[in-house]
Amino acid sequence: MSNFPLSAGLYLAQHGTEVVLIKITGRYPTLQLGKSVDISALISGGDVKPASKEQLSHMIAFPSNWKFQPLPSIDISVFPKTCFRPDGFVDIQYDELVNMQATYYRLIQQGIPYSDIMRALVYEYNLPMDQVRKLVNDFDKRA
Repeated sequence: MSNFPLSAGLYLAQHGTEVVLIKITGRYPTLQLGKSVDISALISGGDVKPASKEQLSHMIAFPSNWKFQPLPSIDISVFPKTCFRPDGFVDIQYDELVNMQATYYRLIQQGIPYSDIMRALVYEYNLPMDQVRKLVNDFDKRA
């Protein structure tokens, strides 16, 4: 595989003697390079170090010069869904969003404190607090 990857995940990228382990986040066509490690030095007996900005820029500008190989033996499904999103947010379906909004309004009407509602929504929908806060703010704007 020589083109830039089309899905999030872990990849080995090689350009000559440079070998970089990269984490790609997001969804096509807006994929982004996440954390990356230059393992060329490790291969030649040195220490592992972060990939340089020049290497990452070169991957983006000239993906045809790099060979990208996915690491299928690493089960990324065991990691939180937010690990492979650049914004750290989880994709939620429309019906789940409507259900969450109805739950939020019901809890507000019951007089439950805002902080308790937020924690309950984080727990119930297994979402990051920042995402719940953003969604609740959107609910309030639409109301």
